[in-house]
Amino acid sequence: MSAVATLRVAAGVLASVPVARMAAARALHCSAVRGCISQLAMPIPYPDMTEGDIAKWKMKEGDAFHVGDVLLEIETDKTMVDVEAQRDGVVGKIIVPDGYKRVRVGKVLALLADEGDDISRLELPAQPIFPSVRRLLAAHRISPIDAAAIPGTGTRGMLTKGDVLAFV
Repeated sequence: MSAVATLRVAAGVLASVPVARMAAARALHCSAVRGCISQLAMPIPYPDMTEGDIAKWKMKEGDAFHVGDVLLEIETDKTMVDVEAQRDGVVGKIIVPDGYKRVRVGKVLALLADEGDDISRLELPAQPIFPSVRRLLAAHRISPIDAAAIPGTGTRGMLTKGDVLAFV
C-alpha cells in the first residue's frame, strides 16, 4: 500500500497522488517565487463557433484585473463578445494581438499570472514544431512569438507548413 498525499494544483482543485509521484507534481505548486501561470484560450461563446477575430484587448501586459473585468473583445461571424476574467490576476503576456483574424477556438491568447508574480521572464511553453515547419519559419524570418499567433490546423493545434504559408 502506497502513501497518498493531497496537494493543491494550479486550478485550485485538490488531487490525491501517491507520495512517490510528489516530486513530479512540484511543477504544479503555486508560490510567490515560482508563480501560478494560466493560459487564456480562445473561448467558445456558442456551440458551432470554430474561430473568431481579436477585436480589441481591454487590458495591457502588466495590468491587474478582477473577476468580471473585461479582458478583450472577440468578433465572431454573429456578434461581438466580451471575454471576462474568471479570477483575479495580472495580464502577463499577450500572445495574439489586436486585430488578429481567424483565431481557432482553444488557441492560447495570453498568459495570466497572480498579482505579485514576476512576469518579466514569462514565456509561452514551447509547443512541438515539425522540423520542416521550423525551417519554413526561419526562412520567412517569423519569430517564435509571431509563430505562436498563427492558428495551427494540425493535430492538437500544431502548425503545419500550410498554416505558415497561409500566414505569409
